[in-house]
Amino acid sequence: MAYNINLGNYLNNLSGNKVLSNVSGQTMPSQNVSDVSEAKNALEQIKSMLVGDIFTGEVVDYNGTSLSVRMENGQILNAGLLLENQQTTFSKGEMVTFLVSDKSDSKISLKSLDSSAQEFIFASKALEAANLSVNKENLAMIKGLVDLNMPIDKNTLNEVSRFMMKFPDASVDTLLRLYKLEMPITQENIVQFDAYKAYEHDMTGTIKLLAEDFTTLLKEMMTEGRENETVRLVKEFLELFAKGTDSTDSPDSEQTENRINTFLKDIVAEDTREGTEPFRTVSKQADDIMGFIREWNGTDSEKLDLLKNLMSNSEISRELFSKLLEHQDFKSVFEGALKENMFLKPENVSEKGEVKEFYKKLLCLAGEGEKILTRAQVQNSELAKGMTSVKNNLEFMNDLNHQMAYLQIPVKFQESEAKGDLYVYANKKALAGKKDELTALLHLDMEHLGPMDIYVKMFPGNNISTNFCLESEEMLDFIYQHIDLLTERLNRKGYHFTPTMTVRDKDSNHKIDFEKDFLDVESPVIPVNRYMFDIKA
Repeated sequence: MAYNINLGNYLNNLSGNKVLSNVSGQTMPSQNVSDVSEAKNALEQIKSMLVGDIFTGEVVDYNGTSLSVRMENGQILNAGLLLENQQTTFSKGEMVTFLVSDKSDSKISLKSLDSSAQEFIFASKALEAANLSVNKENLAMIKGLVDLNMPIDKNTLNEVSRFMMKFPDASVDTLLRLYKLEMPITQENIVQFDAYKAYEHDMTGTIKLLAEDFTTLLKEMMTEGRENETVRLVKEFLELFAKGTDSTDSPDSEQTENRINTFLKDIVAEDTREGTEPFRTVSKQADDIMGFIREWNGTDSEKLDLLKNLMSNSEISRELFSKLLEHQDFKSVFEGALKENMFLKPENVSEKGEVKEFYKKLLCLAGEGEKILTRAQVQNSELAKGMTSVKNNLEFMNDLNHQMAYLQIPVKFQESEAKGDLYVYANKKALAGKKDELTALLHLDMEHLGPMDIYVKMFPGNNISTNFCLESEEMLDFIYQHIDLLTERLNRKGYHFTPTMTVRDKDSNHKIDFEKDFLDVESPVIPVNRYMFDIKA
C-alpha cells in the first residue's frame, strides 16, 4: 500500500542513509522468489505510485547488487542498485521505508529513508489519521509523546491539539506533562509547572515578601489620596491575620478594651490653653502606640489584633492613622503575624493531620487576601500577585498530589524561616500496593546550613538509610556531630537507621530538576528506535 505523503522540501534536503534504486520491468532472479507473476504484481504496484509516495517493506534478500523486499501486501519486489550511490547495506529482516524519488516509462528510482525521515513519515501518518495538519507544532507534539512514552492514538492527538490551540503560548512539553499527570490543564497550572521547572516555585520566599508588599501598597494608596480605601483595606487585612485568645489579657477582653481607651485618651490629649503646643506630636503619638504594642504580652498575631482595635478607635485621627502605617514597627508586627499564620512550626510537622490543616488554612488566607485586594481594586499590585502565587502554588500541589507524593512546607524556626520540599519517588497508584523499597528526597534551604538534600530509602523491616548531601565540609562536620540525636530518636520509634554524608560537588548545580529528578523517576523514557515502527494512530 502506498502512502500519499508529500515530504516537500524536507525530503529534498535529506542526508545520510540514501540509496538510489533502479526498478526495471524485468524480473530479476532471486532465490527467495519462486512466483514470477507475484514479482510482476509487486512491480505494477510500484508503477502505480506517484513521485513522493512512500512504502515500507521487509528485506528478504540482499547481495550487494540487488535487493528483494517483501511489501506490506506480502508481494516481493526486486530492485537493482546503482553501485556508485550505494552508501548503505541492508540486513535480512530489516524494515526499510522507501520514497519514489523519480519515475519514467523505463525506470523507477527509489530512495531509502534514514531514521529522521522515517520518524517524519510515521508522525505524518499518525497526524493524518487523526485529521490533523502536518506542521511544526503537531510534529513537536508527536515527538513529545514519544519522548514521554505516551500513546499516539487519535484521541490523545486531538485532545492535546485542542489544548495547544487553547494555550498557544504554553510549551508542548508542559502541556504533555500536565496531560500525562491527569492534572487540570489551566493557565494557572501551566504557570506553576513552568515555575517548578525553572526552580522558581519557592512559596517561602513569596510569603516573606508579602509584608513588604503590603506596606508599599498602603503608601501608594495614601499618596494617591485613597484614604478611605486604605483604612478599609488595613482593617480587613489586620482582621484576616490577627488572632485573639480567651485569656484575660486578650485584645478582645473588656479589661483590655478599657486599657486601650485610657491609653489613647492619654496620648492624644492636648493642652488647649492659648499659645501652647500639643503634649505630643503625631509622630510621638505613633511611637507611643507602637511602644504599647511591642510591650504587650502576646504573640505577634495577638499584637496585630490589638493594633487593629487601636487603629479602629475613634480617637485615632487620619493623620495619626497614616503615621502608624509608616511606622517601622507596624511592618514588623504585621510580618510577625503573617509568618505565624503562613509558616509551620517544626514540632508540628510530624503531628498527624497538622500539615493538611496547615495547607487548608494557608489556602484560605491566600484566597481571602486575594478577594480583599480585588474589592479594593488593587488586584494588579505586587501584594495581589504574591497572594495569587501562593494560592495557585497550593492548588497546583493539590492537583499534583493526586498522582505523585510531593509537599512544599514553609517552616518557621525560632530565629529564621526555611523551605522544605519533600519528593516521594512513586506515584499514588504504585504506593497503594507497594510494600518493598520506598525512596524519597527531602530538600531544605536553610539560612545557616545552606541547601541540603537528604535522600531517604525505606526497606522492609523498618530499615532506613539516608545520604545527607551538604554544601561544605564544615556543614558535614556539623551534621556528623549531631547525627546521634537523629539515630536515637529513630531507634526509639523502632527504625534501624544507617546514615551517610557527602559534600556536594562544587561544580554541580544544587537545584533539584523537577522533571528529571522527580517526574521522570517513575516513568523511564523508552528509546524511540525501540518502537518507532509500532506507532499507529
